[in-house]
Amino acid sequence: MSGKRNGTWISGWVRDRWQKYQAYKTQKEILHQATEQIVEVADPVIRQAKRYRNVLKNPIAGAMEYCTSIIGDIPGPFELSRNGSHTYPAVKCLFAFPNELEEVIRVSPEVNAFREKGYKGNVSALLTMAKQERTIFSYQQDGR
Repeated sequence: MSGKRNGTWISGWVRDRWQKYQAYKTQKEILHQATEQIVEVADPVIRQAKRYRNVLKNPIAGAMEYCTSIIGDIPGPFELSRNGSHTYPAVKCLFAFPNELEEVIRVSPEVNAFREKGYKGNVSALLTMAKQERTIFSYQQDGR
């Protein structure tokens, strides 16, 4: 084996392998921490199962990869105002009429807390939704 005389080829190869090892070790540690957090939230009794980390490794890594891939799909911020906020498709699909959006902002406890403190500038907020399902029994008219 003949490398450069001063050993830069060998040290470059070792450095490259060391960096790859460090990246692998970091990914492995992140996966380990994620697994422990998920097990803690789901059911800590899972830790009693033999090789639970190996069993959960691929599903958790896949979930992490999927979440990373959809981050780019989250729409960026946009300004809501009385004049033009209803032109955004994301707002239009949530609120049928512009006055509905104004009503949500008007009754928001967080916005009202800012107003009570005398804040008069722009406010930034994250609009989220929660899914709630209900079963409602009603009659159905038969068209016979």
